[in-house]
Amino acid sequence: MKKHFYIFAVLAMVLGLMMISAPSSFIKVLVILAGIASVASGVFAFFTARHLVDSPVFLWTVTGRSLLGVIVGLLAVILPLAIAKTAWTIMMYILATELAVSCLVQVYDVYMLKNNGVETKPFIGEILISAILSVVLFIMPATVGEIIVRVLGVVIVIAAVVLAVWTYKAKEKQNFIVGTVTEADAEDVEFSVED
Repeated sequence: MKKHFYIFAVLAMVLGLMMISAPSSFIKVLVILAGIASVASGVFAFFTARHLVDSPVFLWTVTGRSLLGVIVGLLAVILPLAIAKTAWTIMMYILATELAVSCLVQVYDVYMLKNNGVETKPFIGEILISAILSVVLFIMPATVGEIIVRVLGVVIVIAAVVLAVWTYKAKEKQNFIVGTVTEADAEDVEFSVED
């Protein structure tokens, strides 16, 4: 079987163990990554999506969402690294709110894009990711958030073990089938020679 399945299983296990042993650190990393994603999404929308539809309202909504995403994303990356836990929690709620508002604005953007014949699949994926991240970030600051992170860590570790075992079993089965076919081919050749 492919080695990348083993690598993926090991990486998933490390991620799961990190989620179990250090949920607050994991949450901090998640907020920083969400901030980076918000900046990237804002920059992408600002430079690519603003002029896809010839409408001043569309231009302003995309521009506003883009700038808000960049500003809040930069704050999500910079502030938690510089200030205390209270600011961290506030920043998580601000980022979650920005993602929720962005998600709603993107629904309008997709509607306008679709009406103008522009492909909307990448934007729909971005809406789903924004909605999921928003919900996750609203839950995370509470103690419940750490419990959820630990439970998800356990689930990821179990899934990683299952993937590793499945990959190992599939490799054994593949080796057995290859060995059987080779022996069968050898017997066919012997029969052909004898006939």
